[in-house]
Amino acid sequence: FPDAPATQDAAQLSAATVSALGRFAEHSYGRFTVSAEVVPSWRRMPQTASAYPDLNDPRRGMKQLVADATALVDGEFDFSNVDFVFVLAPGLAQYQRYGNPALSVFPGGGAVRDGNELRHATVMMRAFTVAQQDIPSIANHELTHSLGQPDVYQQVSGGTRFDLVGMWDPMSEPNPHHYLGWHKYRLGWIEADQLACLDGARQVQETLTPIEAGSGKKLVVAKVSASRAYVVEARRKAGLDGSLCREGVLVYTVDSQVANAQGAVQVLPAGPDDAQLRNQCGTLYNAPFQPGQTFEDANVKVTVASESASNYVVDVTRK
Repeated sequence: FPDAPATQDAAQLSAATVSALGRFAEHSYGRFTVSAEVVPSWRRMPQTASAYPDLNDPRRGMKQLVADATALVDGEFDFSNVDFVFVLAPGLAQYQRYGNPALSVFPGGGAVRDGNELRHATVMMRAFTVAQQDIPSIANHELTHSLGQPDVYQQVSGGTRFDLVGMWDPMSEPNPHHYLGWHKYRLGWIEADQLACLDGARQVQETLTPIEAGSGKKLVVAKVSASRAYVVEARRKAGLDGSLCREGVLVYTVDSQVANAQGAVQVLPAGPDDAQLRNQCGTLYNAPFQPGQTFEDANVKVTVASESASNYVVDVTRK
């Protein structure tokens, strides 16, 4: 930008941004893949960084920014098959309130390039100005918003809570682990017949294969109201989850009436928290339930009956 000239290495930032897009093949069990083409050099924008309005207003700020940025390379790059655009703009960070704003608009709200309407984009800016950021995971987190997935952290007065989901889903604090099974189901990566659903007062025993594997039964879902359900899934130290400190069975709640970034998902801990282990292993490291352990409240009872080399057997009662 005229008032915020680039100082970082464009090729390096570009490479970091797209370096983990291959994770989606594992997340989706091969159902969804992402590839990227990079324009690895800086281009001077037509307006100053300070001239762009609030980028969290997609109808004005983001739409104008994406239109301006893609116009700079339209003559040398073919946008006809592009579904998503990353705009790398560290210079904007000092003029904007929020981290890495996204554009996802209905047809007619995007910029048209090479006959293709660009309706999904993210401006990566603050990720490049704060030390020790996981750039690849942040990029994947932002792209996943364009697929319809919400932030599952919670914005509160004075900050952000990451202790509702912790490191069990990249839509919490961005991380390299697998998505929760509920989100995979919503994205079409887990089929309906891989769920066991309880919508009445009854008990079911189910054998769950871990989320990291593609086959088998994945979730037990106990619906307790028009919008709220409890979900049970298994997690193992494998693939993208290879660095987990603990494995076992997760129990969490989902509520479709809770707004984005307001705590729509809550992972329930299986045991006490230890600050030293939390610093070492991540928030909610203590969530997995082990064989013989039970979660129970007024709505459901979940017991991990047994464990084998490839699965967990769970007893789930909807009261």
